[in-house]
Amino acid sequence: MKQRKGFKIVINYFESGQRQSCCSDGEITSYQLNRTTRPHPNCGPLAVFVSIKKAKEFLKKHFPGTVWCFGWARHIHRCNYRPSKHTSLWSVKGRGCIASETLPRGTALADSVTLKERVA
Repeated sequence: MKQRKGFKIVINYFESGQRQSCCSDGEITSYQLNRTTRPHPNCGPLAVFVSIKKAKEFLKKHFPGTVWCFGWARHIHRCNYRPSKHTSLWSVKGRGCIASETLPRGTALADSVTLKERVA
């Protein structure tokens, strides 16, 4: 399947330069610029935004005020992503599967994400 362009909100820790985002089960997914990232084996897919406007609206609604929080900076990066066939975020907890049906508008589900330059 062809890759599409989108936007990913990541948290940069200013001391180490790591870029991270939470998975649907709360596990941390680490990203590196220009490298493909796939979901953890027990959760999937990854969530990306289809427009920078939707990503900014999400940040404004869920993280009002400053972009800094305890040394972490939230940024929006351009990304390329491979669309997923899944229709919800999910994770395996114990013997059951937990699915998240409530995704913000403008969210796409991805089987892989390649992080590009920071735009906001």
